[in-house]
Amino acid sequence: MSFIPTTASRGDHAHPFYYEPAPEVWRSVPGYGLLEASSHGRLRNGLTGHVLKLRLNNSGYLQTGFTVDGRWRTANAHRMVCLAFHGLPPHADWHAAHKDSDRTHNHADNMEWQSPQENCSDPVRVYRYKLSAEKRKADGLANPKPLSGYAKRRAEGKARGEALKAAASRDHARILSLFNEGQTVQQIATAIGRAYATVKRVITLSGSMTGAAQLQMAERLAA
Repeated sequence: MSFIPTTASRGDHAHPFYYEPAPEVWRSVPGYGLLEASSHGRLRNGLTGHVLKLRLNNSGYLQTGFTVDGRWRTANAHRMVCLAFHGLPPHADWHAAHKDSDRTHNHADNMEWQSPQENCSDPVRVYRYKLSAEKRKADGLANPKPLSGYAKRRAEGKARGEALKAAASRDHARILSLFNEGQTVQQIATAIGRAYATVKRVITLSGSMTGAAQLQMAERLAA
């Protein structure tokens, strides 16, 4: 908040360290129609003088909604103040930054344009992000949200895949066991309800054999 040094009297004594708030100044926000921002961080309709209500968003910034050329728009108050009192940013991706790192302190003298690198390296911002990340992790562990959409379909698909893998593993062992007992591929396929090609592939890839064993296996695979 801006203050103007002055003196105030209490009886016959002056108080040189008394400060009074600086007068509120309003300026147009370039590119936002009739929207005006004040040096105290407020926003209003420049035509009617109606002061807009600000709400705290999920990121901790004050924002509002308004109409520009018949279209509804939302904007963060701190960026509107920075545009009105400090002009357009040097580059399109620059941030309207708070000098004191207080996201709700939107007075004009507390705002400045910073590059993304400068703004993200702010120690207060880094500390706040770390706390937020730790809190999100703790909340997620304590109150896991039910899966929905893509995450739900992915989890269900993974569960089905694991079930099929387990079933295939059991079938693999049974196929080899029946084959070692002397049954043919067709007999095994009928017994376990699997495709002939699947049973044949399991037996073929089950291991290497030589000589008479290979010849016997080839004959039974052809059966």
